[in-house]
Amino acid sequence: MAMLAGLVLVIVGLLVTLVGGFLTFFGGRLFQSPFATETADGISGGFTVTGAVILVTGILHLLSGIFVWAHRSWARYLGLVLGALGVLLGIAGFLGGTGQTTSQQFGLVTGLVILAAYALVLVGLIMGGRHFRKERIQ
Repeated sequence: MAMLAGLVLVIVGLLVTLVGGFLTFFGGRLFQSPFATETADGISGGFTVTGAVILVTGILHLLSGIFVWAHRSWARYLGLVLGALGVLLGIAGFLGGTGQTTSQQFGLVTGLVILAAYALVLVGLIMGGRHFRKERIQ
């Protein structure tokens, strides 16, 4: 179970890192007018900071997933924290997507996917405790 949780953390980490990197390096250009010579500094700076936070979160997912495979207990604890925060994010997305419009229904489905993925991470890391025990070679 812990290996599967590590795989989910790596996959989520790759996706989050890509989004965070895109927002960090190109997010400010999304609102740049072709007629203006400068981008609004507030918007550009906001995308850079938000993207950097998302990028760091993605890197933490990657580190946790990779080192869960390497039987590191610190990676398990980091994965549990990320899993708990992800479950809360999934619940928020699920509750925010209970309307009738297409965007609200997309939020519902996205919230359910996030909730399921992070619930799998939590269950895998909690139930996979033997994966992290140090076996003595005799």
